[in-house]
Order: sequence, then structure tokens, then C-alpha cells
Amino acid sequence: MKTYQETKKKTPTEILYIEVIKKAFSDVFNLGNASDQNQSLAQSQAKNWFNAYNKDFRLICEHAGTEPEYIIRIYNNLMYNYNSGKITKEKLKFGISRLEKKIWKKINGL
Repeated sequence: MKTYQETKKKTPTEILYIEVIKKAFSDVFNLGNASDQNQSLAQSQAKNWFNAYNKDFRLICEHAGTEPEYIIRIYNNLMYNYNSGKITKEKLKFGISRLEKKIWKKINGL
């Protein structure tokens, strides 16, 4: 017998802050189309931002409805797999584009 499990609905605020996290992931991996100098600066800032002790990072994660430690775990996993050649840039882009689904699965215990 299947039981009904209510899933939490995303609020517009949570969706907005998830997009902020996704943008930071794109910056870290140089997936944007900014000039080289701007992209290098964005990459450096994003790498520093992904830090569980960074109060801005923690606040964005809170507003996104997720735990900073969970996002750091995703970040470390993607960084390792990308740098070791286990995933391509295209797979990386795909994974980042689906980040909200990963976050909502965790929130809803699915």
C-alpha cells in the first residue's frame, strides 16, 4: 500500500536563492560567458564563498531552504569529479542545472 507523502512546495524566495547558489557553482567552474578577467575574479570570489563558516553563504543556504554542509558536500563532489576527469563540462552544467531537484529531494526526504 502506498502512503501519501506531502512534499514541501518551493517558495519564490527559495527558488531565487537556489539560483544564487547555482550561479556561484557556474562561476567556480568558469561556465559563464564573461570576459577572462571578469570570469577569473568571479571564479576566485565564488571559491571563497563556498565555505561553511562564511555568514553570507550560510544565509543564502538558509533562504534557499538547505543546509550549508549539504551544498559544500555537493561542491566538493563536483570539484573532485570534474578535476579528476570523471565528469565533462557538459555533465557538470547538467548537474548544476538540476541542483534545485537535488536540494528538494533532500528537504522532502525522497
